[in-house]
Amino acid sequence: MGQAGSCDLSGLYLTAEGQHVDNLIGIDHAKPSTSSQLNYKGILDGKSRAVFGGQILVRKDAQKVNLPAGRQEPAAFRPGRNRQQAPAS
Repeated sequence: MGQAGSCDLSGLYLTAEGQHVDNLIGIDHAKPSTSSQLNYKGILDGKSRAVFGGQILVRKDAQKVNLPAGRQEPAAFRPGRNRQQAPAS
């Protein structure tokens, strides 16, 4: 992201019986005064599965970065950590 750049990522995924979806996101705050927001929701059915993973990188020279709501410091999202699975029927 360039200086004073912003990124707003929103997504909705739907899965049905037996499907699997991977959502992998990468955000790179390379310059000062950047911001990013991330909002993903999912609806899973039957034995479907979903995985969300990614990384937010805040580089050394990227001062005054506005992080996603609720974050006090840069966070790395690792694939497989935020798994969702449909409830057993």
